[in-house]
Amino acid sequence: MAYCQEPATESSSGHPNHRPSSPHQTASPSHSSQILPNMWPCFLPPIRVSPRRRSLFPVLAEECFTKNDVVLANRPKNTLGKYIGYNYSSMVAAPYGDHWRNLRKLGANEIFSPHRLNMFLSIRADEIRRLLSSLYAKSVNGFARVEMQSKLAELSFNVIMRMMTGKRYFGLEEDNVEAERFRGLIREVFKYGGVSNPAEFIPLLKLIDYKNFEKAVKNLSKEMDLFLQGLIDEHRVDRNSNSTMIDHLLTLQESHPDYYTDELIKSTIMVLLLAGTDTSSVTVEWALSALLNNPEVLKRPELKSTMSWAKTGCLKNQICRNCLICTMLSRRRSVCSHQRHC
Repeated sequence: MAYCQEPATESSSGHPNHRPSSPHQTASPSHSSQILPNMWPCFLPPIRVSPRRRSLFPVLAEECFTKNDVVLANRPKNTLGKYIGYNYSSMVAAPYGDHWRNLRKLGANEIFSPHRLNMFLSIRADEIRRLLSSLYAKSVNGFARVEMQSKLAELSFNVIMRMMTGKRYFGLEEDNVEAERFRGLIREVFKYGGVSNPAEFIPLLKLIDYKNFEKAVKNLSKEMDLFLQGLIDEHRVDRNSNSTMIDHLLTLQESHPDYYTDELIKSTIMVLLLAGTDTSSVTVEWALSALLNNPEVLKRPELKSTMSWAKTGCLKNQICRNCLICTMLSRRRSVCSHQRHC
């Protein structure tokens, strides 16, 4: 049996098989002093820095990420965090402290745990099957140009919403009033989340509500709150044995009603919608673009064997995903290495 593993890469210690204990392991000060001078040109435009000042970069990194890491752990307060983030109580907008640690534990143990994600495997498989069917319908008579960005976004939203509520809101067959209302609210949320508000940088503009930004976001938060509250009330009346994430959170609410409030459930749904949809669709879009620009990757033996196993249904989706990710990372490293030496 063949195993798909990430190719060995040379680490900072020089040994090709030496890796950190975990991919998110924080670099030690000594390690930072080795990698920071090499990484510095990646983050800022080329500037002339004297060797004496360049030696301060590792010191600043140690100062920021070891001694004062709690200060930098909080996000700056803004209008979206106040209204869309339920007064800075969501997982994204909450300041570092006991509440944030509880939210992190909730996400790790109750939402993103392997057991919980495997429960919704059929949802992801069904949505992917629907996407492939729509692509096949467009290209059944020959090659056709397809705009993948919107289709991948619809895939991400439908997966998240079916996991949370058991309903689909995107697609040609989803043209009911509730789906149209939800799509309109999501468009407005992303509209205001993707613009820069000058009042966040110039406090004087908040006194006059520059361009009525705060008023618009406040009204939008009320409409979104009513919609999410309706979903929670619907699931509270018609409980379906923890088949959705809302059902599971309502079960936790019965045991700890003071903490697992409706507001916490609504903020969790908002975090998943805002942080888990656009990022996923953009990542898949980048992967497709990389495969189209590098078709020779599809001819690699490890990827061809993985695709053949996936067709027979004898391979778990986790192994397929790991093999594809490792292959793409290997290709990405070779391209970056070639660009550095050019």
